[in-house]
Amino acid sequence: MKGLLAHAMVFIFPLFAMAQLSPGTPRSPSDFGDFISMILGFISYLIPLLIAIGLLVFLWGMAKFILHAEEDEKREEGRQLMMWGAIGLFVMVSFWGLTKILLGTFGFEFRFPRLRTS
Repeated sequence: MKGLLAHAMVFIFPLFAMAQLSPGTPRSPSDFGDFISMILGFISYLIPLLIAIGLLVFLWGMAKFILHAEEDEKREEGRQLMMWGAIGLFVMVSFWGLTKILLGTFGFEFRFPRLRTS
């Protein structure tokens, strides 16, 4: 599992490198609404990544379940991975929906930062 996390981090670091702000964007929130919008915006970027990890865990468990169908211990491990992957997917999709509902209900505006092309 540690190896999987290390490999996932290789794909995450470019997202952090491109997380720089455009020249006209303020670097600190001016009021509480901006602060909450900033936090919810960060969560909006993080949740699809966590959904992808949950999907990979589910698919890894499914592959383990199918490939080791004759071994009861490996098959049980695969079933456990599928169960935790499905639970993780449910929680992340629910949290994503709740985040979107909160953004819409309280009128917080989330703007994706513009990437520089030059």
